[in-house]
Amino acid sequence: MLRVLFSVLAVVAAVLATVMDIVWLYAVAAGLLLVAAVLLVMAMRKRRRESSEPYVPAQRDETPEDELKSLGIMDIRPREASSKKEAAGSDDPAPADTETAPNGAPPQKPASASSENHRRETAAASSEKPRPTQTTRSRRDDVMVPLLTSLRHALGAHTVCLLRQDDMAPQYHIEALVSGTTEVQTRGSFRTNTPLLTPTRAERPVTVRHVGDGGIAAAHLGYYHARPAVREVALAPVPRPADDPATYFLVADAEAPEHLGPAHARQLLTQFARTAGALLSGATEAEDQMDDQGEAPATSVRPRREIIAEEMAKAREADVPLALALVYLNEAAVVADRGEGAVAAAERDLAAELRQIAQPCRVERFGELTYGIFYQEATDVEPWTQRIQQHLDAAGGSLEGGVSIGVALLQARHTSPNAFRTDATEALREAYESGASIILE
Repeated sequence: MLRVLFSVLAVVAAVLATVMDIVWLYAVAAGLLLVAAVLLVMAMRKRRRESSEPYVPAQRDETPEDELKSLGIMDIRPREASSKKEAAGSDDPAPADTETAPNGAPPQKPASASSENHRRETAAASSEKPRPTQTTRSRRDDVMVPLLTSLRHALGAHTVCLLRQDDMAPQYHIEALVSGTTEVQTRGSFRTNTPLLTPTRAERPVTVRHVGDGGIAAAHLGYYHARPAVREVALAPVPRPADDPATYFLVADAEAPEHLGPAHARQLLTQFARTAGALLSGATEAEDQMDDQGEAPATSVRPRREIIAEEMAKAREADVPLALALVYLNEAAVVADRGEGAVAAAERDLAAELRQIAQPCRVERFGELTYGIFYQEATDVEPWTQRIQQHLDAAGGSLEGGVSIGVALLQARHTSPNAFRTDATEALREAYESGASIILE
């Protein structure tokens, strides 16, 4: 308002100087115009700063589950299909990893235990009844697409979508999407070089960032077929139960700058994110009721927390070192896009390779294309980890592209399975980003 006033005064002073032929009024007009220009620059800088800095609410105490979730590496449910028992067993989501043995040899452990683990996982995998993928997707679209359509019109946004982030960030699955253009993909997944939503920003109700230098790169909005002409994007995490192995968030973008930053737009996004969370919970309950009508699996999948606690107890009782190694297939997104059959085949191959090279260590499935290896008496971890890395990187077929391996060694600070697993997932994240196996002591 002030810059408009100074601009008007500058014009009036210039007119008076011309009409009355008063020279010093030209200097007054120039000064007023300069002040208006300074105010305009200051206002533009303030708006740019506000649009790039997300709203920060009051901080709350983090629980162990929050810390794990903030890492961005969590258990993965079977792609668009999952049985009730497996969902129940995923209350301890986290990717898996590999461990090393002294002098390059695997640790000694009764062969019967390894065989029993293999039989248990095989029985669980063969007995689980997959959900009907098309029915599940159709039911979710029936509730999500109208919600996103309403949000898009309420915000005046260009595109609004619901993304799911599973195991390895930054990899995103498109759950539902509505847009004002046809140059978008409404299904599938995409991967970015850097996360769209960092762990810190994931704790905030809404994050608004501009698209371009200093913000989100336009190429990272992978739900577009080509580089979009959008100037601003807003992200709102969807509240989910602590035992949900996936992270969901809403993404809205706009072609005009400073469009999604105002308080009313942030409030709309927050409310719609809560509604989306409630709808997701309702869809999950409906799927579980469908599973209840079918035959229950013969063997349930144990929570990862129980498995980790069991191995920690054994290691501490025997007073021997323990390593938890997490192994993740680098091309998991590519394999998942080929369908459930390709995922199942890749998991069989990965499990077989790990059991062969890491025997007799305990190998457990920790998620989609993710396995964990527990190495008791881990005294020479690094050479063995490198041997597993090289072996799997050289594998072809469904394992082409190699793996990422992150290892955590059990320490006194690991007072709970979550703490031990958190270090392993952090090592896996660093390994995924760096391309080299990582060991955290």
